[in-house]
Amino acid sequence: MRSRAGLPPRARITAALWQQLSAADRARFLREDLRAWEVHRHRIAPALAAAVGELRASGRLRIGAAEVVGAVPGDEEALPSR
Repeated sequence: MRSRAGLPPRARITAALWQQLSAADRARFLREDLRAWEVHRHRIAPALAAAVGELRASGRLRIGAAEVVGAVPGDEEALPSR
């Protein structure tokens, strides 16, 4: 759903909140929280979202929550190089 201005409702809310922040709060956000915001605000491309949706609907892909409970150093030579 898009507004008359062409922005989805979430973008309008985000813009309104940003405009209400003081200059100090904006600076703090840019300094401390920008990277986390960028990671969480982006969505996947529509074609990829459709493919993931089809895989989930067919039962070939299940998505669940998890957490890393430990890690050990490994053989760096075993990792693929880029």
